[in-house]
Amino acid sequence: MPLVQDLRFSLRMLARSRGFTTVAIVALALGIGANTVIFSVANALILKPLPYQDGSRLVVVFSSQKQIDLPKAPSTDSEYSEWRKQNTVFEKMGAEKDDNLNLTGDGDPERLAAGLVTASAFETLSVSPSLGRGFTTDDETPGHNQVAVLGHGLWQRRFGGQRSVIGRKILLNGRPYEVIGVMPRRFDFPQRREIWTPFRPPENDAEHRGRHSLTVIARLKPGVSIEQAQTEMTGIAKRVESQIAENTGWTATVISLHEELVSDTKPLLTALLGAVAFVLMIACANVANLLLARSSVRRREVAIRAALGAGRGRLLYQFLLESLILGLAGGAMALLPALWGIDVLKKIAESMQVATEDIQLDATVLLFTLAVSLLTGLLFGLAPALQASRTDLAQTLKQGGKGSRSEGGRLRSLLVLAEVTLSLVLLVGAGLMMRTFLAVSGLKPGFNPERVITYNVSLPLTGSDHGNGLFLNDRPDPERGHIPITYRRDITPDYLRAMEIPLLKGRAFTLADTENSQKVAIINERTARKFWPGAGPLGKEIRFGGDRKKNPPFTIIGVAADVHAQTLSGAATYEVYLPCRQSPASDMYLVVRTKDDPASVTPQVRSALRELDPELPLFNVRTMQSYVAEAAAETRVGMLLFGIFAAIALALAGVGIYGVSATDPLVLSAVVGILTVIALIANYVPARRASKVDPLIALRYE
Repeated sequence: MPLVQDLRFSLRMLARSRGFTTVAIVALALGIGANTVIFSVANALILKPLPYQDGSRLVVVFSSQKQIDLPKAPSTDSEYSEWRKQNTVFEKMGAEKDDNLNLTGDGDPERLAAGLVTASAFETLSVSPSLGRGFTTDDETPGHNQVAVLGHGLWQRRFGGQRSVIGRKILLNGRPYEVIGVMPRRFDFPQRREIWTPFRPPENDAEHRGRHSLTVIARLKPGVSIEQAQTEMTGIAKRVESQIAENTGWTATVISLHEELVSDTKPLLTALLGAVAFVLMIACANVANLLLARSSVRRREVAIRAALGAGRGRLLYQFLLESLILGLAGGAMALLPALWGIDVLKKIAESMQVATEDIQLDATVLLFTLAVSLLTGLLFGLAPALQASRTDLAQTLKQGGKGSRSEGGRLRSLLVLAEVTLSLVLLVGAGLMMRTFLAVSGLKPGFNPERVITYNVSLPLTGSDHGNGLFLNDRPDPERGHIPITYRRDITPDYLRAMEIPLLKGRAFTLADTENSQKVAIINERTARKFWPGAGPLGKEIRFGGDRKKNPPFTIIGVAADVHAQTLSGAATYEVYLPCRQSPASDMYLVVRTKDDPASVTPQVRSALRELDPELPLFNVRTMQSYVAEAAAETRVGMLLFGIFAAIALALAGVGIYGVSATDPLVLSAVVGILTVIALIANYVPARRASKVDPLIALRYE
């Protein structure tokens, strides 16, 4: 068979040039392997469809408030109720509210990440329990028996995966719940949940109904687009705004569920896909350069084959076949570094609490690797094949097959120039990522995280109001839709001292600030600058909620330094600290500053908690430094990967430059020119700023 003969001939030719073949395959393996690793992550986190039936029809409906810059906020109970009643574009609509529950009884007390869900939530996702049943509308009715659905992981870990768990009574926050179902493996929507209970909206609590706490999901009717749904929901939101005073200024935003789930990881992965594409292009340019250099050695072979009757098409086919073999060999070898790289990335992702089950060399990733290998073979092989198959038969035979050093020189120089340029782009990208990481790492969070460990404790059956609308007693209430949002922190008297958050004005809380004393508050510096830019805020009164009779005021007694509580790089938010005895919370963090290793005090804290209440679980034990490190984790990972890819690119470019004449003026001048341009760009801005300085002012300063 001609194909088999051609394959044998190509393999023999590649085997004769073992040095060339080894370098080419290794270069391709590095480029293809890097692409395989990043594609496996992108495939798992971005490209794979949602694990729900007709997942493309699932959307999230957010509340939006442009005046206070809240593009995607949870919805209120009243909004969800009206949206569900009035819409004609959704087949199903459900809602979920974040919750935490203490599981006690058999075994040690345990804190569970829970979800309060409507009966329609699982139906909207088209997911049914793998064991037992889901929730019904009767389960949402107040006074009905308390029921719960377990997550698969909790069922396995706590109940041994026994089917007899259905109908069993368990204690959640000290109350009996009947287990009615177990969800399928890996079901954890919208985040990692371990247990679900029915959502029962309060009947006569207007304040609670106006609180934004629900994640609303919906399934589009067949043939309905997101744009159509958005148009209708905007109209419904306007009608709700006219009906409910609390909804003034609020609207609805419809976003694809898939798009919402990948929004955080998509920018970084897109940048990394671009980076590995550059690495692959450098590898292709490298191998193409090597093939061009090798083609000059094979000119006599080509001439003899042409003399024996081989046409240019036949020669072109033979050279492309060799390139495809190199590409496939590079792709096969790329699986080894890809497996190692995927393992490393999975460990990094797990440290960032990102699900890693789908990051693997599955069929989709292997097909991608095969396609890239074939495409790469054609990409780097086409130009050298065209060059090698075009030969002057008479001239070549006269010269005895010795090729000219200048043959293909222009193309080879351009390839090296491309390698150097792409390498510099990656180096600049790595440098920018490093600068960003150093900038983020150098930001002061507003507190001292060293030798601090935190513990989470949840007390059942206590009120917790983290209501966010801030009102100033000495000023008229702002119009609805323009109420500033603040974050409330319920703290003990020594919290600021334990965190080493400076108190800039006034006094700290004391044990005398109890439920029977004057209600007091401490605000952060940004809040003071925003609302009292000229006069001092001490002695001013604030409250949470518009009803002056129902919401008693808090008197400001101090101003604390700003803390980056949300992100390291973002601006500080508006913060209000309240004494925990005047504003009790069900969930609190214990903060312990130690003299030595923070982990050494954990046994003592557990012992003290057991003496206080043996049914209280102590969970989420972490050092404050780990929180700070996690805030910069994505930037750190991006910097690390860009640096690795830039190093690979430099190594490949070095091989490419080594195979070209060291005195090639085009390459040398191009490299010098590129470096000069980069230097000029880097120095332009500071030079321009310096040129604007008044000489007299500079001399006086000196």
